[in-house]
Amino acid sequence: MFSCERKEANFSKEIIEMLADRGDTVNGSVRLPPPPSSFSNIYLSIKSNEIMLTNGDELFFFYKKYYSKEFKSFKSFLNEVLNKGFVFDNKLIKKQSTFKHLR
Repeated sequence: MFSCERKEANFSKEIIEMLADRGDTVNGSVRLPPPPSSFSNIYLSIKSNEIMLTNGDELFFFYKKYYSKEFKSFKSFLNEVLNKGFVFDNKLIKKQSTFKHLR
């Protein structure tokens, strides 16, 4: 559980880098991202005071579709979401059928 009064980051720089790793293709060889970045559950706050369950793949999709102009990289987007209390607009989230509401 995370406290609103906590002063240090919830996720270290190393964890953010690992979650931001989306793999790559070099000379035709595909390097997949490490398993934790693909399969970890991530809980998000949205403006309607709800919490949403998602994962790194869905966050990457969300970053590319809605936030790539606002944040210079997926890594900076993740840092804002995971460490700085970024709250998603519920209108954008509800468009995504892959996000699951938790009540």
